[in-house]
Amino acid sequence: MDPNPSTIGSGSRSRRSRISISGFLIVCLGVGAIVAEVSTRLMARRLGMAGHVVTLGAAGYFAIWGLKELIVSAWPRFRTRRIARYRFRLPAEGRVFLVMISVLFIGSLLGRSNSLLLVFCCLIGPFVINGFLIFAMLQRLAVTRDAPLRMMAGECVAVEVQLANRKRVMPTWMMSVRDRAETVNEVIEPEVLFVHVPRGGKQVSAYQLSIASRGRVTLGPVELHSRFPLGIVDRGLQFDLPAQILVYPRIGRLTQSWRRLTETSHTSSQSARQSSHAADTFHTMREYHSGDDPRTIHWRTSARRNELMVREFRDQRDTPVVLLLDGWRAPGGAERDERMELAISFAATVCVQQLHASRDAPVALAAAGKSWLEWNEISQRQPIEDLLDGLAVLETSANADWRRLVEFSMRIADRRHTTLLLTPRPEVIERELGELQATHGWDRNPVGMIRVMSLSEIENSRAFAWA
Repeated sequence: MDPNPSTIGSGSRSRRSRISISGFLIVCLGVGAIVAEVSTRLMARRLGMAGHVVTLGAAGYFAIWGLKELIVSAWPRFRTRRIARYRFRLPAEGRVFLVMISVLFIGSLLGRSNSLLLVFCCLIGPFVINGFLIFAMLQRLAVTRDAPLRMMAGECVAVEVQLANRKRVMPTWMMSVRDRAETVNEVIEPEVLFVHVPRGGKQVSAYQLSIASRGRVTLGPVELHSRFPLGIVDRGLQFDLPAQILVYPRIGRLTQSWRRLTETSHTSSQSARQSSHAADTFHTMREYHSGDDPRTIHWRTSARRNELMVREFRDQRDTPVVLLLDGWRAPGGAERDERMELAISFAATVCVQQLHASRDAPVALAAAGKSWLEWNEISQRQPIEDLLDGLAVLETSANADWRRLVEFSMRIADRRHTTLLLTPRPEVIERELGELQATHGWDRNPVGMIRVMSLSEIENSRAFAWA
């Protein structure tokens, strides 16, 4: 690898696919030239049949070229390797330059002015040379990308891009690599600039990628393009380089309200939990966060630090937790709902922190949506990655079966467990939950074991906050 540190990585920026203005102008130019020549036969009268044929051929070539650019820009993934591998754009400076030389060319033909034709020839030279030089620099270049397989929503990850120049004679200057990251809600096109890649050398740079929502991110295609040296022509080369990143739901933190929530849900041991920290041990001193119990504030330390400090306790009476996530949505409703996304992050946070902070309190989760997700750390000791992978791609459905969630909890939980059912339809479930005992012949009543929690209650209870 060449040690020359001549690479610049730019931050991510969101861009939507749009119609190529350059392609539209080239199509108009080609079609206009064909119509003008067929109707007036100007070149046929001036240059004969040879000039007429050359004019129609050149105009047809420009029209087809511009049409190809329009198709590729409108549907980036609808392209063939041979036709759309090379890209052409006219920046604003190039469009102004093209209008100027077109006016000079038309004026030289209409006025039969050799001086205007000479000026046109002098100006068209840099235009052609700029495009040819970029085309030559694009030859024998190779781009590779090293992206992580997983990331957390809202966090930045570094995606490494390597540009290799396999030419033996010609170096590469001012070459940009534009990647494409497509999510459910947006299209992000981060870009990296390679200032200089010597002949036979390599350069490595990276860009920062941040995805706001969970799900699958599809990477590619990668476009290599440049405007060097005059900036009036932008030519590019596309590489497929398909890849996917799995984006986990965002992880927050549980507040002191979560302790009170689980205590009130655990009805079998309410009498033993009259004291807030009777069986807790002191763990550490930390800053006060919204939702913390004011009784845990340590005033002497707060006065010394000039900020509110609270005592954090570790629970010695940790109880197993069973989370049931009802991924139901109303028919015709949006597939992504903010409250449902908050519930998924809340469930992921509970599972992660329960595993990390509790010694003997396993956790299990089941989610019903378009697909069924079951993660049971209580009896099977599954890795946390399996849970996060499933929550990352969980989709809501109008046919989500909440009864299957109840059956799951009755199969693995008892009265020692804290069982929460997170649902956007609490009224329906609370009304029909008591009927399941007689239907399935259970010896326990699910009404006394499962706490039905609406999605809005997650935010109102303040048991969950972003870190």
